[in-house]
Amino acid sequence: MNAPTRHLKTIDRINNKNLSRTEMATLEARAREAIMRGDAGAQSVLDAIAVAMEKTRYIAFIGFCPGGSVRNRLDIAWKQQGICTFEYFSSDDKFEKFISIRVGDLIVLRKRQQIGKTMRLYGHGRVTVLDRSISGDRILQVKWSEQRDEIVVPLMSCNEAINMRDIVKVEAVMPLEFWDWLRD
Repeated sequence: MNAPTRHLKTIDRINNKNLSRTEMATLEARAREAIMRGDAGAQSVLDAIAVAMEKTRYIAFIGFCPGGSVRNRLDIAWKQQGICTFEYFSSDDKFEKFISIRVGDLIVLRKRQQIGKTMRLYGHGRVTVLDRSISGDRILQVKWSEQRDEIVVPLMSCNEAINMRDIVKVEAVMPLEFWDWLRD
């Protein structure tokens, strides 16, 4: 990567430290602002962030039925449009979780099956682009898997609609069946 000298220190921080997702998001926002101001060299910072995030993937377990009712399911439209949105923010916590989702994260669509014990998974996809609607709402561009199988697995998330889990925690809980399902 041929980064301008003024960006090398930032790129070294990205490459050599285990920065939190919040720190990465801050650096990403600053780089985007710099690009908007005409600093084309800030693209090298965005490139370094993309590589670093690729190494630190998270899984976002997302409920897709507002009000808990399958009649309200959003997943079919999301898959058809190659997106994931979230407009049902009853708390700042849900909003913060949704905006913490980054490029490279895996989204797993889930609905609680047996309260406190299991969840049914309806699909998965990888976030490819962070975008905004005309009204300014966040939209995740997602490459959804073609598989249609549903599986029931141990509950990885509480009652919240959006739950971020790092891959290490997921590996400790999920059975082999889950990992096979992800490969389909």
